[in-house]
Amino acid sequence: MKDKSTCSVLLVEDNPGDILIVKETLLENNDKIRLNVITNGEDALNFLFGIANAAEKDSIPDLMILDLNLPKRSGKEILESISPNPTLKKIPVIILTSADIDDDIFTNGRYNIKYYLLKPLELDEYLNVIGFIKDYINTLKK
Repeated sequence: MKDKSTCSVLLVEDNPGDILIVKETLLENNDKIRLNVITNGEDALNFLFGIANAAEKDSIPDLMILDLNLPKRSGKEILESISPNPTLKKIPVIILTSADIDDDIFTNGRYNIKYYLLKPLELDEYLNVIGFIKDYINTLKK
């Protein structure tokens, strides 16, 4: 059974540098975040549907941090694939991407997108964005 004070986060990101920054910043001085990292869209969908179809639902992530530009399946394809599933569509999603997309897919309410954040080019700004995500995660654990 999932510890209610621990937050399970799924990071779907293919850039090793971005993974390192997110991982180190989120987990710094925080043992209440359990982070799973998946580096392509196809594996992310297999992981999510594997959990959703399992008898044990405690492994459903409390949050998904999703890049849009992924190999094998895009972040948009992931959102489209999970939206019909009653279990998976409840996962809060933070889009963290370098893709500045003007698309109603993110504003039409069909997906559980909490924030759409662009990856800053400057490290200090990037760390601030991850700090913002970390603060959001802390609200999920309350």
